[in-house]
Amino acid sequence: MEDTSWYYNLYQLGRDLSRHSDPADVQAEILRHVVEAFDANTGCLALYSQTAQELTIVAGIELPQEAMGQKIPLGKGVMGWVADNREPLLLNGDVSSDSRFSLPRRPGQTVRANSAMCWPLALDERLLGVISINRREGVTPFDEQALEQGRSLVNMLTFVLENALLHRESQERIHQLEDLNDRLEEAQHQLLQSEKLASIGQLAAGVAHEINNPIGYVNSNLSTLRGYLKDILGLVQHYESIEGELTDKPEVLTAITDLKEELDIDYLREDSLELMDECDEGITRVKKIVQDLKDFSRVDSGDWEWADLHAGIDTTLNVVWNEIKYKAEVEKEYGELPNVRCMPSQLNQVFMNLMVNAAQAMDERGKITICTRAEGDDVLVDVSDSGKGMAPETLKKVFDPFFTTKPVGKGTGLGLSLSYGIMQKHGGTIEVESEVGKGTTFHIRLPAKGAVTGQESAA
Repeated sequence: MEDTSWYYNLYQLGRDLSRHSDPADVQAEILRHVVEAFDANTGCLALYSQTAQELTIVAGIELPQEAMGQKIPLGKGVMGWVADNREPLLLNGDVSSDSRFSLPRRPGQTVRANSAMCWPLALDERLLGVISINRREGVTPFDEQALEQGRSLVNMLTFVLENALLHRESQERIHQLEDLNDRLEEAQHQLLQSEKLASIGQLAAGVAHEINNPIGYVNSNLSTLRGYLKDILGLVQHYESIEGELTDKPEVLTAITDLKEELDIDYLREDSLELMDECDEGITRVKKIVQDLKDFSRVDSGDWEWADLHAGIDTTLNVVWNEIKYKAEVEKEYGELPNVRCMPSQLNQVFMNLMVNAAQAMDERGKITICTRAEGDDVLVDVSDSGKGMAPETLKKVFDPFFTTKPVGKGTGLGLSLSYGIMQKHGGTIEVESEVGKGTTFHIRLPAKGAVTGQESAA
């Protein structure tokens, strides 16, 4: 441990392990790194379960096969004692009679450890596990200096282990979300086939709820990680400030200087902060998408309420943006509108249908224009596209159930029919004008005060 090259080896270890998909590989590599760093003969790594209040041995070097997976209750044995007290431990000689540990001889055991060191793997108050290494009889025992050196090494390796665990959790969450997305698409297809497109809002709210959970802990972990990074960079800066005091130790100063140049510490310092900023930006964007999904569905409010139509249009546009962005530019020409008494989630369904249809009507990249204005006691919304337009015979059928111009399997012909019904429930109208080669415009008219009593009851 006197060679400062172990710092670089640790850096390499963290970088290499970030590519591991199997957590067992990460755990075994961490243990091997510590055993080799201290010329130990054996060692084991145990992870802690907060729920079970116990350790589980997950990696070992020259351990009996039956020891793998062994459970160690908190406070029992050397590792249990270290986990319970959150303190490193140095043991030399035969400690089988030590009342703190109660160490029975295992069947078939012929050699006892002559010297052992054990450290807790902890971040702040959170215990991740315990790592223990041993030297056999006849080998120079460990000393307090080795225990303290190991404390620094293990603290850094704890970050490596934490990153590996977080990476594993993130990958699992990604797979869960991908699976959820696949199931959502399948469910959406089934709903379309069974004339239930209007219930897409409930599914969107479910996705928003599912995404909120991982986003919450990722956001929290990023905040904590930023604090850790600040502390580590502060430590590096402090080391740099005292380099001038090492002139009487040129070999140490040279090793540090070479390591800094090899690691390109200035780049790492700058790039790590930029990466954190990009992560924060990404989390903010995802949270905005989740909020838009929740606003789009509004399944928690099926009653009539006063709503801002511009907010509903913007929210819906964000939800369907992936369908639109490759096909068209969107131009918004918003006028002054009063709040409208309506069922926002149902109007969002209408806006969604019109926007998606507009994008799909374009063979080449075009433009979608959304105009709003007030006219007397009504509000008007026009959605226009520069697509291929429709022939007169198609216009006559556009609101008919199951009528579609899309290929088989690409549409059910229910979107505009449902939109027509929604507008009737709101006491409004939806009309269309189109010309082949010149695009299409849908005109929506809504009474600002909502539907009359009879229509509202029917809705």
